[in-house]
Amino acid sequence: MESMDANKGVPQPQSGTAPTSAAWVSRIPFAATPTEKTSLLVSYLMAYLYVSAFFTVDATPALKVAEVVFSVLFCAAVEWVYRGEKAGWESWVWLGCAAVILVSILAGRCRAVPTFSMLFYHTYVVYWLLARSGRLMEGKSGRFLPLDVCHGFFVFPLSHFFLRVQVLFYREEKSGGKKKAVWPAVGAVVLAAVLFYGAATLLGEADGQFRTLTKDLLDWVKLPELPEYGARLVLSLPVGAYLFGLVLGTAREKPQKLREKAGRMAAEAEKLRRVPDSVWNMLLGAFCLLYLLFFVIQGSYLFGAFTRTLPESFTVSSYARRGFFELCWVMALNFLLLAAVTVSSRTPAGQSKSTKGMCTALLGESFLLAVTAFSKLALYISCFGFTPLRLESSWLVCVLAAGCAAAMVWLWNGKKTARPWILFTGVTLALLHLY
Repeated sequence: MESMDANKGVPQPQSGTAPTSAAWVSRIPFAATPTEKTSLLVSYLMAYLYVSAFFTVDATPALKVAEVVFSVLFCAAVEWVYRGEKAGWESWVWLGCAAVILVSILAGRCRAVPTFSMLFYHTYVVYWLLARSGRLMEGKSGRFLPLDVCHGFFVFPLSHFFLRVQVLFYREEKSGGKKKAVWPAVGAVVLAAVLFYGAATLLGEADGQFRTLTKDLLDWVKLPELPEYGARLVLSLPVGAYLFGLVLGTAREKPQKLREKAGRMAAEAEKLRRVPDSVWNMLLGAFCLLYLLFFVIQGSYLFGAFTRTLPESFTVSSYARRGFFELCWVMALNFLLLAAVTVSSRTPAGQSKSTKGMCTALLGESFLLAVTAFSKLALYISCFGFTPLRLESSWLVCVLAAGCAAAMVWLWNGKKTARPWILFTGVTLALLHLY
Protein backbone atom coordinates (compact mmCIF):
# COMPACT_ATOMS: atom_id res chain seq x y z
CA MET A 1 0.00 0.00 0.00
CA GLU A 2 1.32 3.43 -0.87
CA SER A 3 2.00 5.88 1.92
CA MET A 4 -1.41 7.25 2.82
CA ASP A 5 -1.88 10.69 1.33
CA ALA A 6 1.59 11.64 0.13
CA ASN A 7 0.34 12.38 -3.39
CA LYS A 8 -3.03 13.79 -2.46
CA GLY A 9 -3.58 17.06 -4.22
CA VAL A 10 -0.58 16.59 -6.51
CA PRO A 11 -1.48 16.92 -10.23
CA GLN A 12 -0.87 13.81 -12.26
CA PRO A 13 0.45 13.67 -15.83
CA GLN A 14 -1.99 13.39 -18.70
CA SER A 15 -2.33 10.12 -20.54
CA GLY A 16 0.28 9.61 -23.21
CA THR A 17 3.02 11.42 -21.30
CA ALA A 18 6.01 9.88 -19.62
CA PRO A 19 5.41 10.25 -15.88
CA THR A 20 8.88 9.07 -14.99
CA SER A 21 10.76 11.64 -17.04
CA ALA A 22 12.96 14.10 -15.16
CA ALA A 23 11.23 17.03 -16.87
CA TRP A 24 7.83 16.01 -15.54
CA VAL A 25 9.11 15.37 -12.03
CA SER A 26 10.67 18.82 -11.90
CA ARG A 27 7.30 20.42 -12.74
CA ILE A 28 5.37 18.68 -9.94
CA PRO A 29 4.48 21.37 -7.37
CA PHE A 30 4.97 20.68 -3.71
CA ALA A 31 1.80 19.79 -1.81
CA ALA A 32 1.74 19.24 1.93
CA THR A 33 -0.42 16.35 3.04
CA PRO A 34 -2.92 16.64 5.91
CA THR A 35 -0.76 14.30 7.99
CA GLU A 36 2.30 16.49 7.50
CA LYS A 37 0.41 19.65 8.42
CA THR A 38 -1.04 18.04 11.53
CA SER A 39 2.39 16.78 12.58
CA LEU A 40 4.07 20.16 12.15
CA LEU A 41 3.55 21.64 15.61
CA VAL A 42 3.99 18.27 17.32
CA SER A 43 7.42 17.88 15.72
CA TYR A 44 8.74 20.97 17.52
CA LEU A 45 7.58 19.67 20.88
CA MET A 46 8.94 16.19 20.17
CA ALA A 47 12.32 17.58 19.12
CA TYR A 48 12.64 19.66 22.29
CA LEU A 49 11.69 16.63 24.37
CA TYR A 50 14.26 14.50 22.53
CA VAL A 51 17.04 17.02 23.16
CA SER A 52 16.06 17.26 26.83
CA ALA A 53 16.00 13.47 27.19
CA PHE A 54 18.99 12.28 25.17
CA PHE A 55 21.40 15.23 25.14
CA THR A 56 21.76 15.42 28.93
CA VAL A 57 24.75 13.76 30.57
CA ASP A 58 23.52 13.48 34.15
CA ALA A 59 21.18 10.52 34.69
CA THR A 60 18.31 11.74 36.85
CA PRO A 61 14.82 10.33 37.44
CA ALA A 62 13.38 13.22 35.41
CA LEU A 63 15.69 12.34 32.53
CA LYS A 64 14.56 8.71 32.59
CA VAL A 65 10.94 9.83 32.55
CA ALA A 66 11.68 12.10 29.57
CA GLU A 67 13.29 9.21 27.66
CA VAL A 68 10.27 6.99 28.27
CA VAL A 69 7.79 9.73 27.37
CA PHE A 70 9.61 10.56 24.14
CA SER A 71 9.91 6.91 23.15
CA VAL A 72 6.23 6.24 23.73
CA LEU A 73 5.15 9.41 21.91
CA PHE A 74 7.51 8.71 19.00
CA CYS A 75 6.19 5.18 18.54
CA ALA A 76 2.62 6.44 18.81
CA ALA A 77 3.34 9.14 16.21
CA VAL A 78 4.83 6.58 13.82
CA GLU A 79 1.83 4.32 14.26
CA TRP A 80 -0.49 7.25 13.57
CA VAL A 81 1.43 8.39 10.46
CA TYR A 82 1.43 4.86 9.03
CA ARG A 83 -2.03 3.89 10.25
CA GLY A 84 -2.94 3.03 6.66
CA GLU A 85 -0.08 0.53 6.37
CA LYS A 86 -0.37 -3.04 7.58
CA ALA A 87 2.21 -3.81 10.26
CA GLY A 88 4.18 -6.97 9.55
CA TRP A 89 5.18 -9.36 12.32
CA GLU A 90 8.85 -8.48 11.85
CA SER A 91 8.23 -4.86 12.82
CA TRP A 92 6.96 -6.05 16.21
CA VAL A 93 10.17 -8.02 16.72
CA TRP A 94 12.34 -4.93 16.22
CA LEU A 95 10.05 -2.81 18.36
CA GLY A 96 10.29 -5.39 21.14
CA CYS A 97 14.10 -5.38 20.86
CA ALA A 98 14.15 -1.58 21.19
CA ALA A 99 11.87 -1.79 24.23
CA VAL A 100 14.14 -4.37 25.87
CA ILE A 101 17.18 -2.14 25.41
CA LEU A 102 15.38 0.95 26.72
CA VAL A 103 14.15 -0.90 29.81
CA SER A 104 17.68 -2.23 30.37
CA ILE A 105 19.15 1.28 30.14
CA LEU A 106 16.61 2.70 32.57
CA ALA A 107 17.13 -0.19 34.97
CA GLY A 108 20.90 0.36 34.99
CA ARG A 109 21.72 -2.89 33.22
CA CYS A 110 23.58 -3.08 29.86
CA ARG A 111 26.79 -4.14 31.61
CA ALA A 112 27.77 -6.24 28.61
CA VAL A 113 27.51 -3.36 26.12
CA PRO A 114 27.54 -0.14 28.19
CA THR A 115 29.25 2.03 25.57
CA PHE A 116 27.03 1.30 22.59
CA SER A 117 23.68 0.63 24.26
CA MET A 118 22.15 3.98 23.26
CA LEU A 119 23.47 3.62 19.71
CA PHE A 120 21.92 0.16 19.45
CA TYR A 121 18.64 1.53 20.83
CA HIS A 122 18.46 4.22 18.13
CA THR A 123 19.40 1.68 15.45
CA TYR A 124 16.58 -0.65 16.49
CA VAL A 125 14.06 2.22 16.52
CA VAL A 126 15.05 3.44 13.05
CA TYR A 127 15.02 -0.08 11.66
CA TRP A 128 11.61 -0.66 13.25
CA LEU A 129 10.35 2.45 11.48
CA LEU A 130 11.52 1.08 8.13
CA ALA A 131 9.93 -2.31 8.81
CA ARG A 132 6.71 -0.74 10.11
CA SER A 133 6.37 1.55 7.10
CA GLY A 134 7.25 -1.16 4.59
CA ARG A 135 10.28 0.79 3.37
CA LEU A 136 12.81 -2.04 3.56
CA MET A 137 14.26 -2.59 0.09
CA GLU A 138 12.98 -6.15 -0.15
CA GLY A 139 10.00 -5.59 2.12
CA LYS A 140 11.76 -7.59 4.83
CA SER A 141 15.22 -8.05 6.30
CA GLY A 142 17.70 -9.58 3.90
CA ARG A 143 20.88 -9.07 1.93
CA PHE A 144 20.29 -5.32 1.59
CA LEU A 145 20.42 -4.76 5.36
CA PRO A 146 23.39 -2.33 5.18
CA LEU A 147 21.60 -0.22 2.57
CA ASP A 148 18.37 -0.26 4.58
CA VAL A 149 20.21 1.05 7.64
CA CYS A 150 21.90 3.68 5.49
CA HIS A 151 18.49 4.74 4.13
CA GLY A 152 17.04 5.02 7.62
CA PHE A 153 19.85 7.02 9.18
CA PHE A 154 21.00 9.18 6.27
CA VAL A 155 19.22 9.00 2.91
CA PHE A 156 15.56 9.43 3.90
CA PRO A 157 15.88 11.99 6.72
CA LEU A 158 18.59 14.08 5.03
CA SER A 159 16.94 14.10 1.61
CA HIS A 160 13.78 15.39 3.33
CA PHE A 161 15.60 17.55 5.86
CA PHE A 162 13.81 20.71 4.72
CA LEU A 163 10.41 19.05 4.42
CA ARG A 164 9.23 20.67 7.64
CA VAL A 165 10.17 24.11 6.31
CA GLN A 166 8.27 23.39 3.10
CA VAL A 167 5.20 22.35 5.06
CA LEU A 168 5.55 25.37 7.34
CA PHE A 169 5.50 27.83 4.45
CA TYR A 170 3.06 25.86 2.34
CA ARG A 171 -0.01 27.79 1.19
CA GLU A 172 -3.03 25.76 0.24
CA GLU A 173 -5.32 27.07 -2.49
CA LYS A 174 -8.96 27.19 -1.41
CA SER A 175 -11.99 26.91 -3.66
CA GLY A 176 -12.74 30.62 -3.32
CA GLY A 177 -9.25 31.58 -4.42
CA LYS A 178 -8.06 32.27 -0.87
CA LYS A 179 -4.95 30.72 0.56
CA LYS A 180 -4.55 29.16 3.95
CA ALA A 181 -1.67 30.96 5.64
CA VAL A 182 0.00 28.94 8.35
CA TRP A 183 3.08 31.03 9.05
CA PRO A 184 1.28 34.37 9.66
CA ALA A 185 -0.98 32.64 12.17
CA VAL A 186 2.03 31.20 14.02
CA GLY A 187 3.68 34.61 13.98
CA ALA A 188 0.55 36.22 15.38
CA VAL A 189 0.47 33.72 18.26
CA VAL A 190 4.13 34.34 19.10
CA LEU A 191 3.74 38.12 18.91
CA ALA A 192 0.63 38.05 21.07
CA ALA A 193 2.41 35.89 23.68
CA VAL A 194 5.31 38.36 23.90
CA LEU A 195 2.99 41.35 24.17
CA PHE A 196 0.86 39.54 26.75
CA TYR A 197 3.91 38.93 28.90
CA GLY A 198 4.98 42.56 28.58
CA ALA A 199 1.54 43.83 29.50
CA ALA A 200 1.30 41.54 32.53
CA THR A 201 4.75 42.65 33.72
CA LEU A 202 3.91 46.34 33.41
CA LEU A 203 0.60 45.88 35.23
CA GLY A 204 2.43 44.10 38.01
CA GLU A 205 4.81 47.02 38.37
CA ALA A 206 1.86 49.40 38.51
CA ASP A 207 -0.07 47.50 41.17
CA GLY A 208 1.50 45.44 43.95
CA GLN A 209 -1.60 43.31 44.54
CA PHE A 210 -1.76 42.40 40.86
CA ARG A 211 1.96 41.58 40.98
CA THR A 212 1.39 39.20 43.88
CA LEU A 213 -1.44 37.54 41.99
CA THR A 214 0.63 36.93 38.84
CA LYS A 215 4.05 36.40 40.45
CA ASP A 216 4.14 32.61 40.08
CA LEU A 217 3.15 32.75 36.43
CA LEU A 218 5.63 35.48 35.53
CA ASP A 219 8.47 33.83 37.43
CA TRP A 220 7.87 30.62 35.49
CA VAL A 221 7.84 32.44 32.16
CA LYS A 222 11.10 34.23 32.96
CA LEU A 223 12.95 30.89 32.98
CA PRO A 224 15.89 31.60 35.31
CA GLU A 225 17.94 29.01 33.41
CA LEU A 226 17.28 30.68 30.08
CA PRO A 227 20.71 29.87 28.57
CA GLU A 228 20.13 26.15 29.11
CA TYR A 229 16.60 26.22 27.75
CA GLY A 230 17.67 28.44 24.88
CA ALA A 231 20.47 26.07 23.91
CA ARG A 232 18.03 23.17 23.94
CA LEU A 233 15.60 25.14 21.80
CA VAL A 234 18.25 26.04 19.22
CA LEU A 235 19.54 22.47 19.10
CA SER A 236 16.01 21.10 18.79
CA LEU A 237 15.48 22.91 15.46
CA PRO A 238 17.86 20.77 13.35
CA VAL A 239 16.97 17.71 15.43
CA GLY A 240 13.29 18.31 14.73
CA ALA A 241 13.96 18.75 11.02
CA TYR A 242 15.81 15.42 11.04
CA LEU A 243 13.03 13.61 12.93
CA PHE A 244 10.37 15.14 10.68
CA GLY A 245 12.30 14.00 7.61
CA LEU A 246 12.78 10.57 9.13
CA VAL A 247 9.12 9.91 9.91
CA LEU A 248 7.23 12.00 7.34
CA GLY A 249 9.94 12.00 4.68
CA THR A 250 10.06 8.21 4.73
CA ALA A 251 6.32 8.23 4.04
CA ARG A 252 7.05 10.03 0.76
CA GLU A 253 9.36 7.22 -0.36
CA LYS A 254 7.45 4.75 -2.52
CA PRO A 255 7.87 1.09 -1.49
CA GLN A 256 7.54 0.04 -5.12
CA LYS A 257 10.50 2.21 -6.12
CA LEU A 258 12.59 0.65 -3.37
CA ARG A 259 11.66 -2.83 -4.63
CA GLU A 260 12.61 -1.79 -8.16
CA LYS A 261 15.92 -0.43 -6.90
CA ALA A 262 16.64 -3.73 -5.18
CA GLY A 263 15.81 -5.56 -8.40
CA ARG A 264 18.12 -3.34 -10.44
CA MET A 265 20.95 -3.85 -7.99
CA ALA A 266 20.45 -7.61 -8.09
CA ALA A 267 20.48 -7.50 -11.90
CA GLU A 268 23.67 -5.44 -11.90
CA ALA A 269 25.25 -7.91 -9.49
CA GLU A 270 24.64 -10.70 -12.02
CA LYS A 271 27.01 -8.89 -14.40
CA LEU A 272 29.82 -9.54 -11.94
CA ARG A 273 29.67 -13.28 -12.57
CA ARG A 274 32.81 -13.44 -14.69
CA VAL A 275 35.21 -15.61 -12.68
CA PRO A 276 35.36 -19.22 -14.00
CA ASP A 277 34.30 -21.90 -11.55
CA SER A 278 37.64 -23.68 -11.87
CA VAL A 279 39.51 -20.59 -10.66
CA TRP A 280 37.40 -20.24 -7.53
CA ASN A 281 37.57 -23.99 -6.87
CA MET A 282 41.35 -23.90 -6.90
CA LEU A 283 41.42 -20.87 -4.61
CA LEU A 284 38.90 -22.40 -2.22
CA GLY A 285 40.90 -25.61 -2.24
CA ALA A 286 44.02 -23.64 -1.30
CA PHE A 287 42.22 -22.11 1.69
CA CYS A 288 40.86 -25.49 2.78
CA LEU A 289 44.34 -27.05 2.59
CA LEU A 290 45.79 -24.10 4.48
CA TYR A 291 43.35 -24.60 7.35
CA LEU A 292 43.80 -28.36 7.29
CA LEU A 293 47.57 -27.98 7.50
CA PHE A 294 47.13 -25.50 10.34
CA PHE A 295 44.89 -27.95 12.20
CA VAL A 296 47.46 -30.73 11.83
CA ILE A 297 50.55 -28.72 12.81
CA GLN A 298 48.96 -26.68 15.58
CA GLY A 299 46.48 -29.29 16.76
CA SER A 300 47.67 -29.25 20.34
CA TYR A 301 47.56 -25.46 20.39
CA LEU A 302 44.10 -25.14 18.92
CA PHE A 303 42.38 -27.98 20.75
CA GLY A 304 44.18 -27.64 24.07
CA ALA A 305 41.08 -26.14 25.61
CA PHE A 306 39.24 -29.45 25.21
CA THR A 307 41.91 -31.33 27.17
CA ARG A 308 42.76 -28.41 29.49
CA THR A 309 46.42 -28.58 28.40
CA LEU A 310 48.42 -25.51 27.41
CA PRO A 311 51.40 -25.07 25.07
CA GLU A 312 54.76 -24.23 26.63
CA SER A 313 55.28 -20.64 27.81
CA PHE A 314 51.51 -20.00 27.64
CA THR A 315 49.31 -18.94 30.51
CA VAL A 316 45.57 -19.56 30.50
CA SER A 317 44.93 -15.86 29.98
CA SER A 318 47.26 -15.39 27.01
CA TYR A 319 46.26 -18.73 25.50
CA ALA A 320 42.52 -18.04 25.60
CA ARG A 321 42.61 -14.38 24.60
CA ARG A 322 45.08 -14.74 21.76
CA GLY A 323 43.55 -17.87 20.36
CA PHE A 324 40.02 -16.54 20.58
CA PHE A 325 40.55 -13.39 18.54
CA GLU A 326 42.73 -15.20 16.02
CA LEU A 327 39.99 -17.69 15.24
CA CYS A 328 37.27 -15.03 15.04
CA TRP A 329 39.29 -13.02 12.54
CA VAL A 330 39.87 -16.12 10.42
CA MET A 331 36.12 -16.77 10.36
CA ALA A 332 35.48 -13.20 9.28
CA LEU A 333 37.93 -13.63 6.40
CA ASN A 334 36.16 -16.83 5.38
CA PHE A 335 32.81 -15.04 5.22
CA LEU A 336 34.34 -12.38 2.97
CA LEU A 337 35.75 -15.10 0.74
CA LEU A 338 32.39 -16.86 0.48
CA ALA A 339 30.69 -13.56 -0.34
CA ALA A 340 33.17 -12.97 -3.16
CA VAL A 341 32.56 -16.48 -4.51
CA THR A 342 28.78 -16.04 -4.33
CA VAL A 343 28.84 -12.74 -6.19
CA SER A 344 31.49 -13.34 -8.87
CA SER A 345 31.40 -17.06 -9.66
CA ARG A 346 30.25 -17.64 -13.23
CA THR A 347 27.95 -20.41 -12.04
CA PRO A 348 25.99 -19.84 -8.80
CA ALA A 349 27.63 -21.71 -5.95
CA GLY A 350 24.49 -23.73 -5.26
CA GLN A 351 24.32 -24.95 -8.87
CA SER A 352 27.91 -26.13 -9.25
CA LYS A 353 28.69 -29.39 -7.48
CA SER A 354 32.40 -28.70 -7.27
CA THR A 355 31.97 -25.15 -5.95
CA LYS A 356 29.29 -26.31 -3.54
CA GLY A 357 31.64 -28.98 -2.21
CA MET A 358 34.52 -26.56 -1.71
CA CYS A 359 32.27 -24.00 0.00
CA THR A 360 30.90 -26.74 2.24
CA ALA A 361 34.41 -27.74 3.26
CA LEU A 362 35.29 -24.13 4.03
CA LEU A 363 32.12 -23.67 6.09
CA GLY A 364 32.79 -26.89 7.96
CA GLU A 365 36.28 -25.72 8.88
CA SER A 366 34.87 -22.33 9.89
CA PHE A 367 32.34 -24.00 12.17
CA LEU A 368 35.15 -26.04 13.70
CA LEU A 369 37.05 -22.81 14.33
CA ALA A 370 33.98 -21.40 16.09
CA VAL A 371 33.70 -24.45 18.33
CA THR A 372 37.40 -24.22 19.16
CA ALA A 373 37.13 -20.51 19.96
CA PHE A 374 34.20 -21.18 22.27
CA SER A 375 36.16 -23.91 24.05
CA LYS A 376 38.99 -21.47 24.70
CA LEU A 377 36.53 -18.97 26.09
CA ALA A 378 34.93 -21.64 28.27
CA LEU A 379 38.36 -22.53 29.68
CA TYR A 380 39.03 -18.87 30.41
CA ILE A 381 35.66 -18.47 32.19
CA SER A 382 36.14 -21.64 34.24
CA CYS A 383 39.49 -20.36 35.52
CA PHE A 384 38.81 -16.64 36.02
CA GLY A 385 35.03 -16.34 36.28
CA PHE A 386 32.31 -14.70 34.24
CA THR A 387 32.47 -11.04 33.14
CA PRO A 388 30.40 -8.89 30.77
CA LEU A 389 33.21 -8.84 28.20
CA ARG A 390 33.31 -12.63 28.15
CA LEU A 391 29.55 -12.64 27.63
CA GLU A 392 30.04 -10.40 24.59
CA SER A 393 32.68 -12.78 23.27
CA SER A 394 30.39 -15.78 23.75
CA TRP A 395 27.64 -13.99 21.85
CA LEU A 396 30.03 -13.20 18.99
CA VAL A 397 31.07 -16.84 18.63
CA CYS A 398 27.44 -17.98 18.63
CA VAL A 399 26.54 -15.44 15.94
CA LEU A 400 29.46 -16.57 13.75
CA ALA A 401 28.53 -20.23 14.22
CA ALA A 402 24.90 -19.45 13.35
CA GLY A 403 26.17 -17.66 10.24
CA CYS A 404 28.00 -20.81 9.16
CA ALA A 405 24.87 -22.91 9.69
CA ALA A 406 22.70 -20.42 7.79
CA ALA A 407 25.14 -20.33 4.87
CA MET A 408 25.22 -24.13 4.78
CA VAL A 409 21.43 -24.36 4.62
CA TRP A 410 21.31 -21.78 1.84
CA LEU A 411 24.04 -23.57 -0.09
CA TRP A 412 22.32 -26.97 -0.08
CA ASN A 413 18.60 -26.14 0.07
CA GLY A 414 18.55 -22.80 -1.75
CA LYS A 415 16.46 -21.26 1.03
CA LYS A 416 17.06 -17.61 1.86
CA THR A 417 18.52 -17.77 5.35
CA ALA A 418 19.77 -14.20 5.66
CA ARG A 419 16.56 -13.06 7.35
CA PRO A 420 16.55 -15.76 10.10
CA TRP A 421 20.22 -15.08 10.80
CA ILE A 422 19.60 -11.31 11.02
CA LEU A 423 16.66 -11.88 13.36
CA PHE A 424 18.72 -14.24 15.51
CA THR A 425 21.57 -11.74 15.70
CA GLY A 426 19.29 -8.78 16.43
CA VAL A 427 17.17 -10.49 19.08
CA THR A 428 20.14 -12.00 20.92
CA LEU A 429 21.97 -8.66 20.85
CA ALA A 430 18.95 -6.99 22.44
CA LEU A 431 18.71 -9.70 25.09
CA LEU A 432 22.41 -9.19 25.77
CA HIS A 433 21.52 -5.79 27.25
CA LEU A 434 19.59 -7.44 30.07
CA TYR A 435 22.79 -8.58 31.76
